[in-house]
Amino acid sequence: MKRILAILLALSIILLAGCGAKKSGMANDDFKAQMLEKGYEIVDATDKVNPNTIGAVSIAIKDGYQIEYYVAHSVDKAQTVYDLNVSSFKEVDGEENNSQKGNYSSYEKTSADTFYTISKVDNTFIYSVAPVEYKDEIKQVIKDLGY
Repeated sequence: MKRILAILLALSIILLAGCGAKKSGMANDDFKAQMLEKGYEIVDATDKVNPNTIGAVSIAIKDGYQIEYYVAHSVDKAQTVYDLNVSSFKEVDGEENNSQKGNYSSYEKTSADTFYTISKVDNTFIYSVAPVEYKDEIKQVIKDLGY
């Protein structure tokens, strides 16, 4: 009986740990509000992208770099754009970091002078290519946003 309880307890722990793997994307308006609070200037760039793929784009600008936020029309379309950007980043020499868990994917590349990052949750993704001196700041902002 104790053995069965131990097995059930272990299975419960595994299942509960797996439940925490799912992240939640945010609405474009939430991205804009949070970035305004952090002192960024916000630009709507929705009209600059393919309307069949992307529904909204906001760019947060500060101190010589920008962080871009995209809402795709579907998870598949977001994945396609994510994959294209990762392929492009991989062409650059540098140290890379890749993470995938549940509905979340993230890729970073650091070259001698540039930091590249893209993180995707469901049909949303956040993207930045910036001078490497802003790497830590950008990573913290993206973490604060839940990406």
